[in-house]
Amino acid sequence: MVPDRPLVFAPAGQRALTDEVAARAGEKWGIEAPRWVRTSMNAVYRSGELVVRVSRLNGQASAAAELAEMLRSRGIRVARPAGLSPYESADGISATAWEYVAATGAPIDWDQVGEMVAGVHALSPHDVPGGHPLPWCGDFPWWDVDVLLADVAPDLDAASEAGLRRAVGRHRHWTAIGAPVVVCHGDVHDQNVIMADDGPVLIDWDLLCRGPAAWDHAALLRFADRWGGDPDAYPEFARGYGASLATSPVADDLAEMRLLVATLMMVRRGRTEPSSAQEAQRRLRYWRDDAAAPQWRGM
Repeated sequence: MVPDRPLVFAPAGQRALTDEVAARAGEKWGIEAPRWVRTSMNAVYRSGELVVRVSRLNGQASAAAELAEMLRSRGIRVARPAGLSPYESADGISATAWEYVAATGAPIDWDQVGEMVAGVHALSPHDVPGGHPLPWCGDFPWWDVDVLLADVAPDLDAASEAGLRRAVGRHRHWTAIGAPVVVCHGDVHDQNVIMADDGPVLIDWDLLCRGPAAWDHAALLRFADRWGGDPDAYPEFARGYGASLATSPVADDLAEMRLLVATLMMVRRGRTEPSSAQEAQRRLRYWRDDAAAPQWRGM
């Protein structure tokens, strides 16, 4: 385990590799052959009422299930482990099994999500299982903005690059403000919440980390204006959380830095994916201070 990296910080691998790992895991567990659903950092498969996640893990393969059980014991609704021992391949890729969470299609109850995140922030680092990393949020590789910006600079027009560099200069010193450090989910946004029959389920704990509370507020602060999300989402989240960070300097810095990192990562992806290149151009209009800059699309 690399202590300053999250549980998942590298892609699982090519589809052929993850298909093979999922198939071998299914054989080991004696379940219906897993069917591919999607691939991002993890490859996700479905087998009946189970979800199989194929991942390149930085930590013990059992740590995610142990974390989930601890969170559930604290009243935080997360996906339930299926109780099957992780499958670990010779390539260092792991497969874990989880109970499928059926989405109702109801609007997200952001009050309850905020309440759950407050529960996460009340945890002690000692509550996190020993085989699970708990890095400082600012150590995530993609948050080295100087390296990332230097890498994509040849792909940027002058106005976009200047705007991005101005933003880095304004917002990069969030670590110097000295906000209290808490345990963070790491990636709270609408795609990581499933509305189930008994309320919202907070999923994708791969970026669990230590950081200021604002780390888990930042994405929702810009959810409406940049991503076209529900403008009531953050006020409701803050109500459930018990405090609004809408005027917090740390939250403002982190909200803008998240947008910046998301843009640079999209520019990088656009080198090989035409659809990502198109989305990168949409996002760069914001950094050019284009008054007509469109809202962004998640990909």
